[in-house]
Amino acid sequence: MGFVIYVDTNCKITRPNGQTRDICEVVILEQSSEQIMIVTVWEDHAIEECRGIQAIAACFPVIGFTALRLTHRKGFSLAFTPKTSINLDPQCKDADELRSWSETNHELLDDKSYQVFQVRQPNQARNIITAEQLLKKKAKDTL
Repeated sequence: MGFVIYVDTNCKITRPNGQTRDICEVVILEQSSEQIMIVTVWEDHAIEECRGIQAIAACFPVIGFTALRLTHRKGFSLAFTPKTSINLDPQCKDADELRSWSETNHELLDDKSYQVFQVRQPNQARNIITAEQLLKKKAKDTL
């Protein structure tokens, strides 16, 4: 269980046999370690669900997955299996604790989301500033 911080529904993977397959990557923040994990969604019906998750990702919803398997695609990640299910906004004690934690750590969620966005969307226009503007910045306003 963790917070959705980014969803990419436009990924493709090429299998060893040359077939191209659409996938979705859900990037979540695991609260106890403050580490980012990638969940790769393979099933076609689940990709449609991911589009719905993508629409609300900016709110950092709590999400739970069952029956994921460990993969080493792009480093450590988790992947869907035929038995995997998505539980968006679960109603349980652990999810309530996560929502409580997010209220006091919203800045961390924003920062992690921004970092992932910068890596995933590298072609976005960069804001170039002068040295004078940089000197005026305060440490708390930077990454």
